[in-house]
Parts: sequence; structure tokens; C-alpha cells
Amino acid sequence: MTASVILAVATLVGAVAMRQMDAWKGAALGLSCGIAVYVAATDLIPEINKRHEREFSVSAFLGIVLYFGVFWLMRLLGLHG
Repeated sequence: MTASVILAVATLVGAVAMRQMDAWKGAALGLSCGIAVYVAATDLIPEINKRHEREFSVSAFLGIVLYFGVFWLMRLLGLHG
């Protein structure tokens, strides 16, 4: 519970701080996305590979395919640079 409260407060403080610093929004978004990819690659994927049930690996693979499908579609529609 304490960790959840700390995370909630940190999120609000970060949102307020980024609202004041428009020039840093791109760098902050890139940093947070990089951290998410790092966590996924180093923590989640090895955990999926430990499982012997096939649906975990298939769902992870389909999630990656979905990501690239949406990325391709957005570029095709001109919604992504």
C-alpha cells in the first residue's frame, strides 16, 4: 500500500513538473519508453520463456505482431512520422 501511494504521488509530481517544462516532454517520453522496453526485455520475456505452457509465448509473440501492425498502419495513414 505504501509503495502504491508513493508511486501515485510521484506520478502526480512528474505530471505537474512536465507541464511546466514543455521543451523536455519529448526527452521525458523517450526516457520512459526506453525504461518500459528495458523492463520488458530483461524481466518479462525471460519469465515468459520459463513457462512451459505455449499460450504465454504465443500471446507475447502476437502482442509484438500487433504492435508492428499498428505501427505500419499508422505510417500508412500518415499518423506517424
